[in-house]
Amino acid sequence: MGMGSDRNYLSEKSRIESNITRVFAQAMADELGEEAAKEIARRAQACHAALSDSSPFEGKAPITIFAQRRLEIDLIKFFHRGLSEKHGAETANRIVARAIIQDAREAGRQKAASTQGPTNLLTFAKILPQWASGGALEMSVRESTETKLSYVVTRCRYADMYRDMGLSSLGYLVSCERDSAFMEGYAPNVTLKREKTIMAGSDCCDFLYKLVK
Repeated sequence: MGMGSDRNYLSEKSRIESNITRVFAQAMADELGEEAAKEIARRAQACHAALSDSSPFEGKAPITIFAQRRLEIDLIKFFHRGLSEKHGAETANRIVARAIIQDAREAGRQKAASTQGPTNLLTFAKILPQWASGGALEMSVRESTETKLSYVVTRCRYADMYRDMGLSSLGYLVSCERDSAFMEGYAPNVTLKREKTIMAGSDCCDFLYKLVK
């Protein structure tokens, strides 16, 4: 691995962690106030610096979405722990969901801005493999048209990762909650219906995106 690749990795890693810190700081400040948010952020960042372990992906650039989620959860878990200790699990979960939904909407808008022409289910279908990169998902597409995208995920390494870290319940908040919110930013006239997820214990995830006219 060359020095240029190492620098690219560290730059991407720093950007990802800075973004998570930013969205959590805002979500916490909105709900708890600036001072409480700053205190929890300081503690979370200190714990992350002392205890984090991103070694499975160290030096590997560009960072896949799967690797990005691993880096994110490694920091988010400390925000969640600090919030739970100070304000209880219910408040912690609500703030995590709020931060993640906002982050996913922003990501959807950024992806839309980088897409040539209008964004729709056909353009989304083209970028869908990014989430499966490196074998992160095993999926089969049932239908892909201008008005409907239906697919089933039968293997989810995201769920495996969170389970192996002992963070399955948090994994649903930081990964599955993103899907609808991302689409709100990417193509607001598309809705998602999903009745099952592997993260929640089902045998598959059933995605059905539809154009709302």
